[in-house]
Amino acid sequence: MLGNGVAGILSESSNKWERRVPLTPSHCARLLHGGRDRTGISRIIVQPSTKRIHHDALYEDVGCEISDDLSPCGLILGIKQPK
Repeated sequence: MLGNGVAGILSESSNKWERRVPLTPSHCARLLHGGRDRTGISRIIVQPSTKRIHHDALYEDVGCEISDDLSPCGLILGIKQPK
């Protein structure tokens, strides 16, 4: 089980062309709606990004929170190292 049940998705900043994501909105929906007992995830916080292949609104639609602050996250996911 994930420490505090909160996962975060970084906005990718190391390359201006980077559009990949560690989790798609459908992955997030499955994690969130699977229940913390089963998936270990109760919240997903997504840093806002205008470059990501999936728009922020799609993450919000499945129950993710959009915020620059990932400090509550016990697990932070990204594609590349942050700047």
